[in-house]
Amino acid sequence: MSHILGYARVSSTGQKLEVQRELLEKESCNSIFEEKVSGKNLDRPELTLLLKTIREGDTVVITKLDRLARSMSDFWNIYDQIKEKGASLKILNMGLDTNSSQGRLMMGVLSSVAEFERELIKERQADGIAKAKAAGKHLGRPRLTDELKAQVMGLLGTGATKQAVSEELNIGVSTIYKIQREFTTSTA
Repeated sequence: MSHILGYARVSSTGQKLEVQRELLEKESCNSIFEEKVSGKNLDRPELTLLLKTIREGDTVVITKLDRLARSMSDFWNIYDQIKEKGASLKILNMGLDTNSSQGRLMMGVLSSVAEFERELIKERQADGIAKAKAAGKHLGRPRLTDELKAQVMGLLGTGATKQAVSEELNIGVSTIYKIQREFTTSTA
């Protein structure tokens, strides 16, 4: 027997879930999973429970796309989990239901647009890197100069903590460990 499972989310405790709950109840949801947590966070207990609860033939209903995820990559990840379980997704404000052929078509179009956008981003990034290299710009982390290494070892030699050296020289603690290892192996 298939079920209709609703998911409602607001970002903060001051916000209310009533409007979403009413819309999901109108859709005859058997269960409604509700939480007050940021959509940026994928570690959401109710969403996790929903994804574990889904069975083949079930329908997950949300009122708006952004209630499920704040980024397209997160959305596609969650949607793929729903689809893998043999369930469908219904987004009320978009009139989209992947249980119908039109809904699946729309998801295919959305997926293609998202993939196209990812490809454009990669192309722009590659163009930017090529332009920077042509201009002779150094890419990646700053180079560790002998002067910086000497400063790090000098400060450590005075008894300064790695955290203090990190803050003073505006470099990461892991970089300090790297310099210290390098110094230790070169003097051994």
